[in-house]
Amino acid sequence: MAGIALPQYRRAKEKAEASELLITAKAVHEAQQRYFLTNGEYAKKFDDLDVNLSGYERGGCKHLSMFGYMTDCFSNDKNTVHIETGGSILALRKTGKYKRSGFSFLNGAENKLICYEYSLTDFCSKLFKCNLNFGNGTNNYYSCNF
Repeated sequence: MAGIALPQYRRAKEKAEASELLITAKAVHEAQQRYFLTNGEYAKKFDDLDVNLSGYERGGCKHLSMFGYMTDCFSNDKNTVHIETGGSILALRKTGKYKRSGFSFLNGAENKLICYEYSLTDFCSKLFKCNLNFGNGTNNYYSCNF
């Protein structure tokens, strides 16, 4: 019985933690869009955004930037949230099976959410039932219906 229950519990826990990261990424992205509508450019710092990152602290982001260079970063014990050059938002897991996997909002023409999976960990495909757009086995990008 434990052989069935424990994997299901772990999957439910990972999904809950990933969903929390997704909610944070969406909140930061929405604040970034409001900033853009008011100022005509994207914020480079979290201080410029009207978003509450309760439970996060500035710094602690040791992950490489995906889409350019990080201009600001907040983290907690499980996640990091970055503002990238150009205002894109990147939110990644810091720990566990899905370390370095997460979500990105790319600003610009598409302005859409992308699920990012590091090393085919099944973060996007299994937890969120997303479809692979492109990847090389290490960096894999998925489209999802959130």
